[in-house]
Amino acid sequence: MTARFPLKEGKRPASPTALLLAMLPIALIWAGCGRSVDELLTGPETLEAPAGLPVDPDAPYPPAIAAAIGRLSDELGVAPQSIEVVNFEEVEWPDGCLGLPSLYEVCTDAVTPGWRVRLSLGEEVYTFRTDAVGAELREE
Repeated sequence: MTARFPLKEGKRPASPTALLLAMLPIALIWAGCGRSVDELLTGPETLEAPAGLPVDPDAPYPPAIAAAIGRLSDELGVAPQSIEVVNFEEVEWPDGCLGLPSLYEVCTDAVTPGWRVRLSLGEEVYTFRTDAVGAELREE
């Protein structure tokens, strides 16, 4: 015996199609909040440099530092060779925004390994934050 719930006068039960359409946006939002299997399996040992960065094993700096040099070079319109690396250190940033979210930006809530890079051109010193491979790069 199935239980039947009384309906208000003139109301019809929702069709299965209507219920499915009502649940679809919730399912899409929920699916977008998850991480893919590739993201879960990727560890520091499997990180690759983004396209456009040097992958030369004899390069003097890790790819993230090269990315910071390239970014500063592009911003200032100078040759990368004219930029001096003051220092760089490995850091664990508190989130995917490297601890520097912009207004209304949503950041992943996970510790992100990366680098703090200090570069100079003349007397001016520039500090950048990067992820482990230089794909995410922000100026302090």
